[in-house]
Amino acid sequence: MKLAAAALLIMLSMAGPSPAGPTVDIVTVLEEPEPGDMVRHDPAAGETLKLHLVFSDFDPGSGLSGCAFRLDRTFGGTLLSMTNLLPGLVIGDPETGCMLSAFECVYPDTSGRVLAAELLYVCSGEPGTIGVAPHPVEGGVLTDCDVALVEWEGGGRLGIGRDVEGGSSEQAPGE
Repeated sequence: MKLAAAALLIMLSMAGPSPAGPTVDIVTVLEEPEPGDMVRHDPAAGETLKLHLVFSDFDPGSGLSGCAFRLDRTFGGTLLSMTNLLPGLVIGDPETGCMLSAFECVYPDTSGRVLAAELLYVCSGEPGTIGVAPHPVEGGVLTDCDVALVEWEGGGRLGIGRDVEGGSSEQAPGE
């Protein structure tokens, strides 16, 4: 496992990223119609909130073998856990800079998405937002199935207890 983590770090550090590719988003409901849609969720203080880190818009035949990101969170709450759904290694903390790796390439599902991580927060009731930002050192990159670095494009922000400018204030389907 240490060898796989070292290989991911070397790949992310040494290779230059190719032009922008897949989109990354944070969603609360997996049936959301389009990546980048911004929705509002209103958890009560003390309620747990499950979020998913989702990549979409892959080139045909491509998939995901690793990614680097940071969560940009302004709502009040505490991260309880993060599960790598690729599955593989987790290096770092999702709120300060995290890298996920897969033991083998993960291809998009029939909806064209790869679920990379599941995050569980307990909310304090203080409204804010959450979105995905580039890793502070590696940037917003992923490794595809050919182990090439590709820059990802950030999606929308999710409103927690508040509207998001330019986003939807309605609940996502299924909520």
